[in-house]
This record gives sequence, structure tokens and C-alpha cells, in this order.
Amino acid sequence: MIFSLKHRLLLGFTLIGACVNHNSFVYAEDDDDYGDIFFDDLDVDFNEGAHLNITRTEADYNALNFYTTVAPINNIITNSVYLKTNPINNRSLESLPNYQIYHSDQLNKDFLFDFYLLYNETFKQNFTAKSTDIGDYLNLNTQDYLDKIEPSIFNADELPNILDLFQTGKVQERRVGFLFQLFKNYHAWSFDATTTLTYQENNFYFSDSEQSIIEKEISKFITGTTSSSTNRKFFEKLFVSDRIGFGNLKLKAGYLLANNDYLKLKAGPCVILPTSFSFYKGLIGSNFRKTISTPTVNLTEIYNLISEIQALPVTDPARQVFMDELKALGATLGVQFANRLGAILLDQSLGNWHHFTIGGFFDSKLVYNQHVSCLLYGELLYPVPKNELRFFNQIKNPADFTTAALTDPVNALPPGSPEQYAQAAIEMNFLDVNAVSSLFPTATNAKVSPGLELQFNIGPRFEAGAYLLHLGYNFWHCFQERIGKVELIDSALYPLNINDGIRPVATQQKVFGRFNYSMITPKHIWMVAVCVDQTFGSTGIGKDSNISLELSVDF
Repeated sequence: MIFSLKHRLLLGFTLIGACVNHNSFVYAEDDDDYGDIFFDDLDVDFNEGAHLNITRTEADYNALNFYTTVAPINNIITNSVYLKTNPINNRSLESLPNYQIYHSDQLNKDFLFDFYLLYNETFKQNFTAKSTDIGDYLNLNTQDYLDKIEPSIFNADELPNILDLFQTGKVQERRVGFLFQLFKNYHAWSFDATTTLTYQENNFYFSDSEQSIIEKEISKFITGTTSSSTNRKFFEKLFVSDRIGFGNLKLKAGYLLANNDYLKLKAGPCVILPTSFSFYKGLIGSNFRKTISTPTVNLTEIYNLISEIQALPVTDPARQVFMDELKALGATLGVQFANRLGAILLDQSLGNWHHFTIGGFFDSKLVYNQHVSCLLYGELLYPVPKNELRFFNQIKNPADFTTAALTDPVNALPPGSPEQYAQAAIEMNFLDVNAVSSLFPTATNAKVSPGLELQFNIGPRFEAGAYLLHLGYNFWHCFQERIGKVELIDSALYPLNINDGIRPVATQQKVFGRFNYSMITPKHIWMVAVCVDQTFGSTGIGKDSNISLELSVDF
């Protein structure tokens, strides 16, 4: 079958482009529902597509020959579009250095209330240990796909290299809201509690020039319009995830170990209760994990549409109907691909996916004189394993996808016989299922053991009357997580690739500072402060910045 340029492009977008080309177009700009008892509003059909109807038609035979010779899609679906399937590392707000209460510095306080108005932004989150480019997470190399298809189908010079534009795409995160703290001294013990109420937004990001090119090439194909307002609303829902709600509740209890003119030292246990929940999702974007379903692909149907288009005269109105239907199939798969990508990368938890966490801390105050001291803080946390919804590629056997493996069982049967058509339908069903798994990593429950979290702060503190300046260095490290007890999925024809779904080890180094002003009244001590921190070194996690305005009162 010979295709015109227009049809070659259309087929290309449908087979290898439509699902990918439209996945990462984005505008610059729970979580708390999954695992164990938190699956109440999650509608997941893990085995959708496991029992597809197999039709015994000559079309399946012709389609099989087409997809293994003229357009050998079997060369593409052997591998996944996803190079990795791990979720993004994200540091909780209550772990940031300016929000740690130094019990050793509060020995003379009775009951303290802290209120922060905060803004936190990560301009580029890490997909892997080192990379912030989505091209290292998805295979978006146009030439890599073209090399696997016969030159008679595609002209690399004429096919728009849309995929290449997506390789530098980023994921951003913004959090704005409030952090609340209570602190109480009781003899040698002291206690504090911390929680947050925030609006969290995650989105894909491209530069203005990249957006302009992508919109020009793709928007009309997807939305049917070039209206910037219509397109923006459509893509915001597709490539932005946002929510508002409460974070986890962090509790610490410190015991006084040393108290003299030169050293104040406290240490004790720490727990984080998985109390986070979102009470509103999708204000601007979407809640991608609300309903996760795996679509089906019918490659025979695509072949039939192309055949109908070729058989009709150019002037026949029915020809455009078939072309529109083919285009709609590609656009639908593109939207579904983007939804799956958003569920993996954008739909992030407000509270570490409800892992109960235990650990311990210490803090100390080294006193030089009445104006200068040094504060130290250390913390080690262990998140308890629990079930999470995760996504994994399948480890396919390339030998199953060779032309001989697919066509020899068919050609061994009598030509034109029902048995031959039935076997061709089985092989086409195999291609259909694997085309889906190459575009949509398998969703399943897995027992996740997050890595230990370790952090350490050190920095000088300067006092002059009502004014106080605290500067410091923060080191934070999250060890390698482990995944086990992965739920088996009937629709997965091959073993799941667990390693590619594991988050990378994460490390952050920050500088932070706070400037306080205190005012004493007959009954209370009031304090206002400006707090900032900035990441200057990181692996496996983005470089974020944080600014907040603090109001505290000592009753």
C-alpha cells in the first residue's frame, strides 16, 4: 500500500506520534487517597484490557502483514516510551530548616505559638538523580522512532520533529499557605507540634519560545481551534495538578540532657502522623489519580481507516470523515497518555503518601557570650512501609516481537482459512496489548519502604536587644527506598520492571536565615520574623527556595 505524504504524516502521528507528541505540551506557569484504607475514591481497573474480544477476519491478517512489513510497529512496542517510571522526590515543608523549633533555645518559654505565612517553589524537579529534563524520563528522540520504521512510510525531513521540542520539558512545584506550631515546656521535658495548610500546584513547563512552536504545530490538531484562551484552559486541565489541604502532623518530645552556662542540650523521640488530606483538588488543573484506567488500542481499526482513506477519491466527503476519525483516535490516545504521565509525575502527595514515621532528634545551643551562640539540630526519621499505587514498565522478550515470531504461526496455516484468520487475530491482539503497555506503564499496588531521612543544621545566632539574626547550613538526605510485594496484574504479559520505578537517592544542601524582632508586653512576648532558605546543591531532588513571614507569641 502506497501512502501520500499527508497520509504518511497522519499515520505517523497515530502510530508513534499521537500518543507521545501530545503528552508533554504544557504551559509555563492524594495523594492522600491511596493505599490501604485510603483507596475509597480511587477507581482503578488494573485488569482492564485483559480480556479483549478476538475477531476472526481477513482484516486482522492484512493488518498483521502491514504492521510487520510496511510499518513494522513490532520494532517500536518492544520497548516502553518511559525510560523511568519512578515518582518525583519531594521534601515535606515541616522538614525545612527554618521550621525546626530548637528546644534547647526555648528553656525559658512556657507556651509558644508560631504562625508562618509561606511560599515554597521548586523551579525544576529532578526526574532522575541528576536530570531535570523530561527527555531523560521519556524516550522523546524522534529519530529513534523513525529508524525503526520503513523509510517508505515516513520522510524524516517532512515529519515535524515535535518530540524533540519536549526533551527539555521540566516539572515545577509551588506551595503557598500556612504552617502552625505549638511548643510547651513541662519541667525537664518539652513538646512541639507542627502541621501545614497549603495550596500545592505541580505543572509541566516549557520556555515561551518552545510553547509557541508546540502550540502552532499541535494545538489545532488536538483542540480543533487556535484560540489561545481555549487551548490554555484545555492544557491546564491536562498538564497541571493542584490541591489544597492539610499536611501531616509532626510531634516531638525533648528531654533536657545538659544545661549550663556554655551548653544547652535536648534530645528525644519524633513521630509524624499521616493525617494529611486534600479537601479540594483540581482548582486549576486536575486530580489525575482520581480515576486511573488503561485504554485499549485496536491496530486493525487503524489499518482499516487508512485503507478506506486510500480507496476513496480525494473529492469524496467520506474520505474526510475517515481522516477525522483517525485523527480523533490519535488525539484521544494522546490525552490518555498525558493523563497517565500526570498521574505519575504531577499528582503528588501533601503528606508523604500516608507513611507513619518514627525517629528521633537532638538540638543544642553552644553559648559564647550573651550576644553570640551556635545552634545545632539533628534528626533521623524512619517511614514505616505501606502500600502505594505505583507504575512499572514490563520487561518484554524481544524474541517475541520479531517478524518471524509473529507471522510464522499464521503462515503455517492454510491460506485464507478461518484458522489462519483466527491466528492472525491472536497475533494482532498481542500487538494491541503491547502497544498499550509500551505507552502506559502498568498501575498496581506495591509495598513501598521509603528511605531513612537524615538532616543536620548548624549555624551562628546573633542577638542585640530586640533583634536576632540566625544563619545556618542544612544538610538533608533521603536514603534509597525499597519496593516489594508488588500486586500481580493479569493484563501484564511480562514481568514488571521494579528497578525503574524506584525513586533515586536524594540529597539537598541549603543555606538559611531568619531575622527576628521581639516586643515584650505585660502578658506576652511577641515576635515577628522573616525567614528564607535556598538550595545550592542537590541530587535526586530539585533545588527549591522558601520564604516565609513568622508571627509568634509566648503566653
